[in-house]
Amino acid sequence: MRARSRLPGGRELDEVAWADDSRAREHEPVIYARATANRPGIVRRSEVWWRERRFVESRFHAGGASRRRHVLARRGGEPVGYVTYRQRPSITDGTYDGRVEIIELIGIDPRAEATLWRFVCAIDLFPHVGWWAAPVDDTLTWIVDDPRRVSRKRLDNLWLRVDDPGIALAARRYPADGTLCFAIEDVTWDLVVRDGRGQCTKTSRAAELQLGRAALGSLLLGGVSATELARATLVRGDAAAITMADRLFASTVAPWCAEVF
Repeated sequence: MRARSRLPGGRELDEVAWADDSRAREHEPVIYARATANRPGIVRRSEVWWRERRFVESRFHAGGASRRRHVLARRGGEPVGYVTYRQRPSITDGTYDGRVEIIELIGIDPRAEATLWRFVCAIDLFPHVGWWAAPVDDTLTWIVDDPRRVSRKRLDNLWLRVDDPGIALAARRYPADGTLCFAIEDVTWDLVVRDGRGQCTKTSRAAELQLGRAALGSLLLGGVSATELARATLVRGDAAAITMADRLFASTVAPWCAEVF
């Protein structure tokens, strides 16, 4: 995602404050865990991961840009978001043309996210802002004054192969109750959802849906509907079964993986 725009006034925002490495180490893991608790596809981070992937600094990591900089969004004194970024200075034809390279921008809610976007989009002498790993449902396009100046390129960064549907589907939460009998390869499974919790077991019943492991991975994350997959012939079944799959696997939050594998 690249932006060269601004956020109009009138929006309620939080305060921002610089954070040194010590404060960033204290607050960022807590904010990340809170903000991504219900995000499909997110990877939980260990203390070692945070130390080695977010706070180790070297010329190799910087690639000619500045050191990592950390800014916190605060509300009533409580940290509610953070942005970690680098600055890459540039002058073109006598005009300052620098770039802010976001490493990660995380907020517990849209207000915190908008606060951090306004901060990075208003850094003097750095009119270009980029974030290579923004989630597909990021709100930037909808909160800037000129969305045409936001350029997005969608890439795949998360692949999921479900080896054991029984375990995987029992671990997921569901927005609706219902039952679905589906077949993957030559094995048929019964998914029963009650009170938002699923139980998935092998069965000898005739399958209502036929799909492959790749399609099941997409449904599990909630980023694509069974109807879309059926239009691409990646899911096969009658209309009632496809509608039920849409209901069971729907997600109001898009899947996102912030890591590089």
